[in-house]
Amino acid sequence: MNDGSFRSFGIVPAAGLSQRMGAHKLLLPYQGLTLIEHVLSQWAASRVHHTLVVLNSADDVMIDKCKATNVVCVIPEPAPREMKHSVQAGLTWIQQHMEPRANDAWMLAPADLPGLSSRIIDLVIDAYDPGDPKIVVPRHGDRRGHPAMFPWSLMHDVFELNEHQGVNRLLECHAVMDVPVGNSEILSDVDTPDDYQRSINGNP
Repeated sequence: MNDGSFRSFGIVPAAGLSQRMGAHKLLLPYQGLTLIEHVLSQWAASRVHHTLVVLNSADDVMIDKCKATNVVCVIPEPAPREMKHSVQAGLTWIQQHMEPRANDAWMLAPADLPGLSSRIIDLVIDAYDPGDPKIVVPRHGDRRGHPAMFPWSLMHDVFELNEHQGVNRLLECHAVMDVPVGNSEILSDVDTPDDYQRSINGNP
């Protein structure tokens, strides 16, 4: 249970090129905002202490959109090639600027998750126990979703991943506590036009 004795840092990788979408999916309209603005608004409404969005330095429109929100914009050079490189950039920024303690934790969810809510983020935060640190992941049915929360100590493992491994590898190597949730909003990202259409129709 979250007793207030640790800080949480949310990392939102948003440096991708939306190649399968055929358009910049994070700038598509969603509930009166762009998709990225909507997602970041949910992080801002949650109880996470700090939210970082990792961006591509060549993506001026995205940078402007994100700088207008209440998040930290991390813009590494060179631009991250994969999600794990974005996560590494976010963790490096936290290490350099926030003096994280051993009992702190970091969270991760993709930027293209329109169903992510502040309620789910807070549910994961509340489930985390710094006295018995485990990875915390929301689960709907038999599927795990986002955001995942990691003990700060596991940041080192992210930098030890080989070229074929993603951050999900950490869930295979360390203790995980699943938090059941009653809907599928934690599962549905937007990779294709059909995904986007389902999301705006309210059908994750």
